Amino acid sequence: MKKVFQKSEEVIELFVTGSQNEARSRNIYFNDLNQIYSYGSHYLLAEKLGYGSIMINDTGYSKTTRKHITQITRASFGWKQFFKSETSLGIVYDSVIKNNEKLRKARKPELYTNRIVMLWEKLNEYLDYFDKAYLRSVDGYLEIKNIVESILLDEEKEELQDDQITEMEELQIIMMN
Repeated sequence: MKKVFQKSEEVIELFVTGSQNEARSRNIYFNDLNQIYSYGSHYLLAEKLGYGSIMINDTGYSKTTRKHITQITRASFGWKQFFKSETSLGIVYDSVIKNNEKLRKARKPELYTNRIVMLWEKLNEYLDYFDKAYLRSVDGYLEIKNIVESILLDEEKEELQDDQITEMEELQIIMMN
């Protein structure tokens, strides 16, 4: 059985299909059916989680690691994919806090509110999928929840105001006729 390959795509394909229990190229390898590494054991690129799902570590920093992230994402397209940047409570918390700070000064607040709400939804999808309800009582999670609830409440208020303005405009048109 061949274990050394020229292209990282070949190694990634073998990992995703599970057709070999080890393979490597110059900068990517796996020797376990559930984990694949980019540039050594210090960077876990992806991990099979069971139930046809995979956790992809998309917090890479080098050009080649970014390429590996894209390759593993494409190769595991048929799997339920989770990404570390959207499911790690610490990373999501930091991102929500940064986006919330930018939101206060934003000319286009929807850019930040959409990102915050998307992260919230992805985090909860992951927690539900793996029944990690215990994380919903952690301080960071509760703080994210408060921020999201505040955003959604503000959006509801804006929609209500827009509806009221539209109703007033309609009444004015009716009264003019």
